[in-house]
Amino acid sequence: MKSFYGGKKFCLVFLRTIIIITLAALCAVYFVGCSSSSNAPSASNILVNGRRITPAGTTSGPVGVMPLNIVISPDGRYAVTTSSCLDVRLSTLRVSDGAVVSSLSFPADDPSIPNGGLFYGLAFDPTPHNNTYTLYAAQGAYGTVAVLTLAADGTLTQQTPTGTIPGKPSPVSILSYLPLDQPAGIAFASGYIFMANYFSVNLLANYQQASTLSIYRVSDSKRLGFYPFNDAANTNTPSFPYAVVAKSDASRAYVASQRDGCVYVLNTTDPANISLVATIPNLTHPSALLLNKAQTLLYIANAGSDTISVVNVVNDQLNVTATVLLRPANVSSLPGVSPSGLALSPDEKTLYASLGDFNAVGVIDAGTNQLNGYIPVGWYPTALAATPDGKALLVVNGWGTRAMNPNPQLDYLNPDVLLFNTNATPVPAWVAAPGPGYVLNSIPGNVSRIDLTRALPSLAASTAQVILNNQNTPAMGSSADRMLAGIGIKSGKIKHVIYIIKENRGYDQVLGDLPRGNGDPSLTIYGREITPNQHALAERFILLDNFYNNAPVSGEGWVWCTQSVANAFTIKSIPYIYQMALATYEINYSFEGQVNGYVTGGYPARDQDNNCLSNTCQPASSIPDVAEAPGGYIWDGVKAAGLTYRNYGFFLSSGAAAKTLPSPPPSDPQNYQSIPDNYPNKPNLSPPGHIPTPPGQVAGLSDYDYRKFDFNYADSDAWVKYGFQAADLGLTTGTLPCPNGNPSTGCYASLNSPIKAQGQAQPSRFSEWNREFQEMLKQDPTGNSVPAFMMVRFMRDHTMGLNPKNGSPRAMMADNDYAVGELVQAVSHSPIWKSTVIFVIEDDAQFSNDHVDTHRSFCQVISPWIKRGTVDSRFYDTNSVLKSIELLLGLSPMSQYDHFSNPIMGGWDTAPDNSAAYTAILPPRDVIGEVNPSIESYASNDPRLRLAVLSSKMNWKVADAAPYRLLNEVLWKDARGPNAKMPKPRVSKLSALFDKNRAPKVRHDGDDD
Repeated sequence: MKSFYGGKKFCLVFLRTIIIITLAALCAVYFVGCSSSSNAPSASNILVNGRRITPAGTTSGPVGVMPLNIVISPDGRYAVTTSSCLDVRLSTLRVSDGAVVSSLSFPADDPSIPNGGLFYGLAFDPTPHNNTYTLYAAQGAYGTVAVLTLAADGTLTQQTPTGTIPGKPSPVSILSYLPLDQPAGIAFASGYIFMANYFSVNLLANYQQASTLSIYRVSDSKRLGFYPFNDAANTNTPSFPYAVVAKSDASRAYVASQRDGCVYVLNTTDPANISLVATIPNLTHPSALLLNKAQTLLYIANAGSDTISVVNVVNDQLNVTATVLLRPANVSSLPGVSPSGLALSPDEKTLYASLGDFNAVGVIDAGTNQLNGYIPVGWYPTALAATPDGKALLVVNGWGTRAMNPNPQLDYLNPDVLLFNTNATPVPAWVAAPGPGYVLNSIPGNVSRIDLTRALPSLAASTAQVILNNQNTPAMGSSADRMLAGIGIKSGKIKHVIYIIKENRGYDQVLGDLPRGNGDPSLTIYGREITPNQHALAERFILLDNFYNNAPVSGEGWVWCTQSVANAFTIKSIPYIYQMALATYEINYSFEGQVNGYVTGGYPARDQDNNCLSNTCQPASSIPDVAEAPGGYIWDGVKAAGLTYRNYGFFLSSGAAAKTLPSPPPSDPQNYQSIPDNYPNKPNLSPPGHIPTPPGQVAGLSDYDYRKFDFNYADSDAWVKYGFQAADLGLTTGTLPCPNGNPSTGCYASLNSPIKAQGQAQPSRFSEWNREFQEMLKQDPTGNSVPAFMMVRFMRDHTMGLNPKNGSPRAMMADNDYAVGELVQAVSHSPIWKSTVIFVIEDDAQFSNDHVDTHRSFCQVISPWIKRGTVDSRFYDTNSVLKSIELLLGLSPMSQYDHFSNPIMGGWDTAPDNSAAYTAILPPRDVIGEVNPSIESYASNDPRLRLAVLSSKMNWKVADAAPYRLLNEVLWKDARGPNAKMPKPRVSKLSALFDKNRAPKVRHDGDDD
């Protein structure tokens, strides 16, 4: 077969095929009555990220949520998959037709943990035993590898776990024991199990979390040896090894480190004395490994660079003989394909790669190492296997093969379905029984069986279809691109962009009561009385009622909102982490520039004047950010464009303790820090600074006095305007002087900031932002000292449920709403108003009740350049906002997602005519001052008591640590009454949304509704 990129004849055929397929698909999309070509995308297969799937072949039934791996039994009759979230199971499929023949669930055998914790690793012992085979399955944070028997009829039975030892209870653990190893990938060779452990616990070193390779002897489950993967900074943070392969004689093991961007080559001849042979460097997020039969070539799938590295491993030569780029030629410089699995045909002439973000299989000529084309499959394929006869592929689709509109299910607080003890502290995030309603559990995976005898001859056509599916920006998008660029910073018209990100609300929850939009007021619990500013701004500027968050939860949300794509680590780890299987070690927030609390940018923490910001300035090196995509973050693009920017609340640390203490040890070692609160996690957000230094001048890149994620710190100063006392509302404020000289204990002015001495610690996030903003205007009354790009985090719309003596959900929502209104008011009364655009989005809608889709949220575009009263019902997503920002500021795209996304297209004017100043609407006093009652104030038979007790036991210190299935139920019952049932699922057909995308109705004030 000719190369996908080589040969004039192939290029001509390929180009002609693209034209034919594109015209046929566009005909089916845009015109009624055109030919219904089988290649035309089905409207029901539009995803929430705007891409389409048109899966080839046949599909199995569900095989659990986010299945990550597939292996074929040694006799070639069956394949086994492993899932990783809530609905945890191993599924056996018949290779001949891809049908599921059996399934084995993994409930927990310990009531204190959510389930049996299956993760990625699967491996067969190739030796048969009485017509059965032994299968090994990694159980991740459960600390075991399950040993199972595959019978001749395809059923699986569990024998015994291996690799678990009792340990001392951990203060941060919900487990009753501490696992020694937490395996991700596993391999079997010569009677040994090789475990690539996300981390392993050193019981003699204070439970440190370095990752390891461990080797166990299967005959007695004995751990023979291990090799730690630490970093140059000796941080003992996990390097997240994922895949491992071993030579059949057990002499070598190859371990892929997602964080470190390399493959470790280990000499494992003596399992008790493992040594490092070398590393295969310069990789980008290696996520899959494959040895050929002769064990002379190692194939490495690099999810970050969208490449496959081919490495000669004969005699440990380890030279890369070829690198195969898997991106289409027209976007060869942009990430967005994400190879996640590898398989060779039986004759080893063809290599197949599952391409997660491209929803396809890449077909590679293994002789020439050239990409031949793509086969379309389901949503986010994670792994694949070739059948022994070479005539078919089995492809694991992480999110299945049809777009779905998941919604919360019924009453999750029914005592009959709860699995936890309400006296536990804290309540684990999985407290409600794992059920179909949780957003991460609403889209089951499955397996596609692709007949290669049909797929390969039509590869040119299927390649064109895959490209069309993923590069589906309509023609109107290019005109919008030109229009936005034409009024952007290079034109001198729009010079400032303010990007506000809030927390976790859906469209119907807040704006469902707006009559001009596609809302359902029966689902609205924070309507106009609670959020008057968001309502008024949507009515005056633009209402976007068909906007979707790309992410289901905040761990992904902050990645999508700042990078335009979630990398393979994030996609594969989030479902597992959010079921709290890995919460034992609090890795559930390695997504905002830190790894288990370690600031990836390194330290010491110093401000722009080189003053130490903590009571020690011990140095530590930077380490790779495992959740960072290759295209970097939005602020990296701003910096590359030579523009100014400032950060208010994004990616700030919670502090880090000193690695060593002075002698004698201080009396408060927990406060003896190397990194204080509010220190930026990323290099391009450092150093933190403050104003004035000298008076009026912006200093540093992040405002060190702007409070990070903290529910007890107000977003707005509404409480001050009403004369409330902070303590009465459960609020904390900046205190002067800083206790112990340590900013992390409640003083939100930085240690050396002049505002500390001036007594200017601020009562809210808005007031701190506004303090700096007014100083900027003093520096230059024309507004030229205001940065081109400002990122502002307002996060209290997350709420704390009915957590006693804290602000009620209504109060926190209103506080958050007023902060947005205050910021718009401040800008609209300033000289930069006519040159500014403000974007407001939620990081995710996390499981919100919505009559269209649980991903649907709201987005606001606020500017004099937006026509008054616009309603735009086109499809938009998170990347539409990033694309709009990039066009206005002249930035390069970060990935294929934002590159091919529609910018916000409706409402833009040719002049800033909607320029009247805005006056923020102060929500009612009784709402702002509403505080949740104490537990003692409830009568014993009050149904709200149980909601308050549950809320009091949730973890409010870490983002998304509260159980959202439960929290949303609390919010609903708080708003609608303690006996109110959650609404039944309401699902709209995506075909209606599809039609709306392509024939949108954009309305303005004065138009007929």
